[in-house]
Amino acid sequence: MKAPLLLAILFTVATAPLATARTFTDDKGGTTEAELSAVVGDEVILQRSGVAIRWPIARLSPEDQAFVKEWQADPPATPRLLVQMWDRQGLSPAGTFGEKKSSQPALPNIPGVLEIQKQDTFHYYDVDISNPSTTQANQLSLAYQLYVFTAGGGLVVETGTEVLPAIDPKKVGSAATKAISSTRTKSTTLSLIAGSNGGVSTGKSRSRTAEQFAGGWVRIYAQDGKVVGEAKKLHLEVENTDPAWVGPTVAEGSKVKSLDEFDTLIAQVKERLQNIQDLLKSLPPLPSFDSEKPKPPLPPGFPKPPGS
Repeated sequence: MKAPLLLAILFTVATAPLATARTFTDDKGGTTEAELSAVVGDEVILQRSGVAIRWPIARLSPEDQAFVKEWQADPPATPRLLVQMWDRQGLSPAGTFGEKKSSQPALPNIPGVLEIQKQDTFHYYDVDISNPSTTQANQLSLAYQLYVFTAGGGLVVETGTEVLPAIDPKKVGSAATKAISSTRTKSTTLSLIAGSNGGVSTGKSRSRTAEQFAGGWVRIYAQDGKVVGEAKKLHLEVENTDPAWVGPTVAEGSKVKSLDEFDTLIAQVKERLQNIQDLLKSLPPLPSFDSEKPKPPLPPGFPKPPGS
């Protein structure tokens, strides 16, 4: 029999109480306490502490199978959500400054490129999610796609997901995407020009290329994978191409053969998250660019960088 797969790994700082938490038992007597968040085909999705697994209904105890049937008759519905996107430039959750300049030093008296100046601008979206219903919306995730036109006319797409806190009835939640950069390049080239009298003179030519931010597309997913909110702000040329939705990023699955192993899996996920947090704390502060110019202000709600 095919072993169940880990459905997704969602990192959260705090976990809300489980609305349908119970102790589930498999056909071998293994147990775990989890929330039944969805039924997909002949499998259930069990979730706890931000980790979810698929498990065959046929491999649950008779009591749990009866519970699943009752749950299917009246599952908790996720309300439809209203989504708004706000363009932003500057410091983003990715921890990058709004503009970063770099310059290649001049090479005097040598034909070719004298200097290359690059300037990166970072773009992202603040996303407001409104819950107009009288039902709490929980176990949500934000998936997004950001677009940039390259200097050569191509299109770069960057995707990602963010875990969202529960949104109470008649309230508004907020989140932010990571950032994508667009680059402007200015090149100065030295050339040698042969004159009719046999002399040689030098000249300079300048060229500019630029990438262009082309907008974004966000979707809000419920725990069962259904889209419960969506918004787009795309450049007309991107919209006209009818771009495909790539979908949320899902972590690679690992196999669990018994519900007893769910607790071990959760512990492994927490350990990996802690290792990542420890690594981030040990990294040196980001170098500052254009130190003589004031940094762009932080968006509301973001912590100040170290040393500020």
